[in-house]
Formats: sequence, C-alpha cells, structure tokens
Amino acid sequence: MRYGRSLPRRQPPKSNRHSTLIIVAVLLGITAYFVGAGAAGGWLAENVINPVFNSGVGSAATSSPAVSPEMNASIPATAAAAQSPAVSGTHSEEQITAQSVTLYALQVGAFSDENNAKKIAQDVKNRGGAGFISYDGSLYRVLLAGYTSENDAKSVKADLENQDISTTIFKLDSGALEFKISAEKQQIEAVKACFSIVPTIVTDLQQIIFDADKGNNVDDRIAALKAKADEVNANLKAAVSAESASMASLIQYMDGLCDKLGAIPKSTEVSGVAFSSELKYNLISVVIDYSAFFKKLSS
Repeated sequence: MRYGRSLPRRQPPKSNRHSTLIIVAVLLGITAYFVGAGAAGGWLAENVINPVFNSGVGSAATSSPAVSPEMNASIPATAAAAQSPAVSGTHSEEQITAQSVTLYALQVGAFSDENNAKKIAQDVKNRGGAGFISYDGSLYRVLLAGYTSENDAKSVKADLENQDISTTIFKLDSGALEFKISAEKQQIEAVKACFSIVPTIVTDLQQIIFDADKGNNVDDRIAALKAKADEVNANLKAAVSAESASMASLIQYMDGLCDKLGAIPKSTEVSGVAFSSELKYNLISVVIDYSAFFKKLSS
C-alpha cells in the first residue's frame, strides 16, 4: 500500500546478507545511543525532538485529485455534479479545499523482510521511539519519529549522525483535496470541520510530544483533543446521511480517528518510555491514515 504520490520507492536490498548487516548496524547504533536513558523519553527530548521546535505544518506540493461523485468534484471541471445527502432546508454550493498534511519522518531502516523490520521497530519502541512500520508494497520502513518541520527533521538527523546513527528523512504527504459541495449550510460546515481538524490534531500532537518528552503532564491536552474530535464527529453524524457513499466513508474515517485518539493511554497508566512511544506512533499513524483517506476519495 502506498501512502501518497510523494513517497519515494526504493529497490529492496539485493541479498539477505545485506539486510542482516543493516539490522546489526542499526541495532548496535540504537542500543549504544539508548543506553543510560533516564526520564520518560529523555533521549528523544534531548536529541530527537528538536529544541528549536517549530509547530507549523510544513509546506508541500498541492495536488487536486478528482473525488467521488457524491462529493460533487469540481476537479476535473467536467466531473458530473451530484448532491450531498438531501434534507429539508435551503441548499447552497461551496468550494472546499482540504489542506495538505505533511510529516517528515526519520527512518532508521528499510527492509524487504517484514520480520527484520519488526525486530528494529520493537527495539525502537522499547526506547521511546515510534517504531512505526510503513509498507509501500516493496519495503517495510521503520520510522523513529515525525516532524511537521523539515528543518527540525534535518537538525535531528544531523544530531543523530554525530552519535553515529544513520537515518533517512522520509516525507509523508497527503496532498491537498478540492471539491465542490451542494448541501444545507449545516451540512457543509460539518464536512468542512472534519477536514480542518486533522491538521490541527497533527500540529497539537507534535507540540504535545515535545512537552511530554520534556517531562510535562499532557493528559488534559490529549483529552481535550479527543473531545474536540468527538464533537466534530458527532456533528457530522447529526448533519449528514450515511446512505451517501462519500459521507459513509467520511464517517468511517472520523470514527477511526476518534478511536485512535481515545486509545492513547494516560501518562499514569504506562511507563514513561511506553507513553512517549505511543504518542509518536499515533502522530505518524494520523498522517498516514489521512493520506490513505484522500487516496480513497480520489480513486
């Protein structure tokens, strides 16, 4: 599965021996770096979460794929117009742009063998990193952490290289989505809210991760983020009909997003390292799921 047009494809390692050497090198490097880590996510706070933190969403190339007829796609211009779920009231038409969400992830390895990727991912998780495995159809990429700022990712990459740990910056980009919707004002606002909350969640999660790794309690902020997503989802379900294929898809996506945020444990329920890992894993997962949802709408 791919997660966006911007993701580069790499050729698999030429031999099992080469993959094994990569695994050994990465394990040795990570182990050496993680030894002596103290407080929750301490090594990440100092080295992987850039002290020069930038919470803005990085700029990205904008794409405007066609979307399903139920969304009344205006790109291409010749696409057939279709109404959103019809309910009583005055309809209006509005052009909606769902902005791109971009994350610059640090990749510690890419493997053709899933088991090799899982070994590295678990080792990363055990030390407070995301340990997220992204599969593009040929390679299993192990991601350490993600940043909304490319400069932050480059700075952290340089810091890790000073520790003899080699990483690659792997760009995750949803692309933008434009569509025209004709519906009641309440319905339009409910749909717009779903697309606008995701960039907010990504930005807020990045800042939450930074603060959590500095030792701050972030439980209330995570709960507030979840409550905001739940409210947007509830408003969507109250405003639209799931009989429309595109609306049903949006509801399903929002349900998954709310479940993901709701599954983040409180900092008091798990170890500090596990909490740090969960936050970083979920940040990457939110961006990848958003990209996959855009791809589904535009297919």
